[in-house]
Amino acid sequence: FIRYTDLVEPLALDEAYLDVTEPKVGPPSATLVAQAIRAAIRQDTSLTASAGVATGKFLAKVASGTNKPDGLTVITPLQAAAFLEGLAIERFFGVGPRTAAKMRALGITNGAQLKAAGVDMLVSEFGKMGQFFHDMAHGRDDRPVVPDRERKSISSETTFDEDLTDRERLDEVLGALCEDVTLHLTRHALAARTVTVKFRFADFRTVTRSRTLSWGDVRDEPTLMNLARSLAFESQRPQLPIRLLGVTVSHLVESRAEQAAAQTPIDFS
Repeated sequence: FIRYTDLVEPLALDEAYLDVTEPKVGPPSATLVAQAIRAAIRQDTSLTASAGVATGKFLAKVASGTNKPDGLTVITPLQAAAFLEGLAIERFFGVGPRTAAKMRALGITNGAQLKAAGVDMLVSEFGKMGQFFHDMAHGRDDRPVVPDRERKSISSETTFDEDLTDRERLDEVLGALCEDVTLHLTRHALAARTVTVKFRFADFRTVTRSRTLSWGDVRDEPTLMNLARSLAFESQRPQLPIRLLGVTVSHLVESRAEQAAAQTPIDFS
């Protein structure tokens, strides 16, 4: 992403917002930049990537998920109103299951009905978020891309083709997830104070187990694996087939090695 713009705001390990109003290379066309990035990803990694192009973050995010796993969706300013009006209420940013249920009870099932609801009613029912929903429904999203946002967590997870119960296989996957997370910790010269293991079971119930260290931090794979393994296998959790397994580290700090390197040397001679 940095090849094309310095205005990159990470969302996850493999997803980000990019402001390409003035790209480093190529013409000032978001569509052409998206095409170039997708082609570069395929050439360098042999992986597919999806992209969404729009005038704001919300529309771009929705567009990026429209034609996964290998698509490019462009929503022009002239198309935005019609696209928003036809969008299911569950796909609006900030609308979780509870909010969606409340909106549906109020007769709001899509963007057109959200737009027609009016700001006063939305604020009355949803507080400050009501104004935000009103703006989103009208296509008003002027949130800037913030490239220097502090990273709050690093995670890796996988969904299994078949639900797993075998501890040996789960331990093997847990090791791979911990390896991935510690690789990113090392790349960013970070350490972590909190470790979380996430399970999603065959009945789609999701459970997390966390531990925050008081005696130090996590920055190497063996330490992370020991903590993740204790959370995964020694803590109480439903003994059901597992559909998804994930590892997250948070409360990130600069690693001690990086801190030591940054200290001013003192001459004792």
